[in-house]
Amino acid sequence: MKRTFPTSPAGRPAFTLLELLVVIAIIAVLAAILVPIMGEMRRKSNQTASANNLRQWGVALNLSVGDNDFEMPWEGQPVTVDDATAWYNQLPPYIGVMPFSKMKAADFPRAGHKSIWINPAVPTSVNDTYKPYLFCYAMNYYLSTSAIPQLRVTKVLKPSVTVFMAEKGDDFANCNPTYIKAYFGSGSVDTDKQNGANFLFCDGHIGFLRREEFDPKYNPKVTLNNPPDPTFTFVPYDGAVQQ
Repeated sequence: MKRTFPTSPAGRPAFTLLELLVVIAIIAVLAAILVPIMGEMRRKSNQTASANNLRQWGVALNLSVGDNDFEMPWEGQPVTVDDATAWYNQLPPYIGVMPFSKMKAADFPRAGHKSIWINPAVPTSVNDTYKPYLFCYAMNYYLSTSAIPQLRVTKVLKPSVTVFMAEKGDDFANCNPTYIKAYFGSGSVDTDKQNGANFLFCDGHIGFLRREEFDPKYNPKVTLNNPPDPTFTFVPYDGAVQQ
């Protein structure tokens, strides 16, 4: 007996229910495999883009201290848009970027914009929380010229392990190791010890560390005043720092 197959109205062979279920199952398996891979690729892409932003800030720092008798810029907190010594005013012109002092309120950096000010991993939801300022990168609090006026980069004992700038996502222009937003991972950006963040060091190189490596809750050495941690530190010199 000749076997017949279901046909569509146009006369072409149609899928049986079993074949359709097999196709759906294959698509579901592929989606289950590809979605995590795509998510990881997006995180890696954002991490690289953010590291490149920090690298540009490092170039600006190097040029700035060369022009200013090796003095560090001011940490910029509280935010003072017309202070020429604040890092967000002193550094941008060296890399062709408009400083805060030249911006109108509508120009201030916002999450979702593509610019050197913005870590692409920071969600746009923070825009409603932090107004008018949003800093996706912030200068190390412990380099504050408020604590030591006219702080020079020559005071930094170990520039290759001393943080200059780190990733954030709030309205503070400075940072300390407790208040770093670690956007690269799958857990909480504020508490998950496996989530990581990019750091710009005083010698200009970029490093990536997990929270368990930079948060004093897990690594208390990062805020010790004397001596600095030989592998990673926020405190750049011997002696007390304003708390």
